[in-house]
Amino acid sequence: MQCKECKGEIIQANGYYVCSNCGLIYTDITVDPGYLYERKTTTGLGSVILRSSFLFYDYQGRKLSAGKQRMFSRLAAIQKNIQINNQNKYVSLIKKISASLQLGNIIQDKAIRLYTRTIAKLKKMRNLKSYLKNKKRIAISCLVWSVMDQNIMALSQIVEKLNSMGFLYSKKHIMKVIFELSNILGIPYKRNTCESYLELTINKLRNPQFVSELRGLGINPNKYFLELRNMTFEIYNYVKDLKGARNPYNFASAIVYHAEKNLAKADNRNRLFTTDKLAIMLNVKSSSLKDHVAYLTNVLKTQVKVI
Repeated sequence: MQCKECKGEIIQANGYYVCSNCGLIYTDITVDPGYLYERKTTTGLGSVILRSSFLFYDYQGRKLSAGKQRMFSRLAAIQKNIQINNQNKYVSLIKKISASLQLGNIIQDKAIRLYTRTIAKLKKMRNLKSYLKNKKRIAISCLVWSVMDQNIMALSQIVEKLNSMGFLYSKKHIMKVIFELSNILGIPYKRNTCESYLELTINKLRNPQFVSELRGLGINPNKYFLELRNMTFEIYNYVKDLKGARNPYNFASAIVYHAEKNLAKADNRNRLFTTDKLAIMLNVKSSSLKDHVAYLTNVLKTQVKVI
């Protein structure tokens, strides 16, 4: 194939049909990238090309001809566009996951800001450039960080949803990346505590089905949730200084269970949910919730009004 402008040979270069003589681009194709433009780089033709400002030189420092200058200028522009498109690819991934999980614009925009700042920072840190090999992992970790920062979902829940979408990352893996990104960006990562999850667990119970169930039993939903909240925080204040590696979200769920247990006893009625039912409502493993409930029961045995 010959170039229609200069009759030069058309070659495949970095995903395009390009004239090897004048650099004219013909059409998109799918090939492996043959070169990268930095201060010193090797082209797909095997030549070492030096770039200073807007001019190109060979390995001996001689300025290339006008025709070669035009060709490498065009190829450098292609490389820049590809880099921009690759970054947009992972920004689009964040938007796609956010839309699928209905996370909202606030979380989505924060995740995108974290991602773009991270990529910009890593490009300036030569010893950390290996991180750039897995931008998908960085993008997803930034999204998880944003979700947890807004405290709308527990880590186990967001990881489970990501796994169901085909992004197979463990909680341990994502948290490791988040802590690394926190150090790179100089932004402290604030761990969610049991207290930060209490409001979340109570709000999750405000679903239409449970509210309808309350009304069917003649219980005023607004009054019930106010009493549940007050009892939940009363129990939390009693156990907040406990030491021990408990899952904060599951522990908050166990506190809510005990709060309802106390309300049921005070009102002389049956409990509104079992541990199995509460586990489904709050999206936690039933076995884990029962373990936390049993632990909390032993702790609260000394308090008269909590059995």
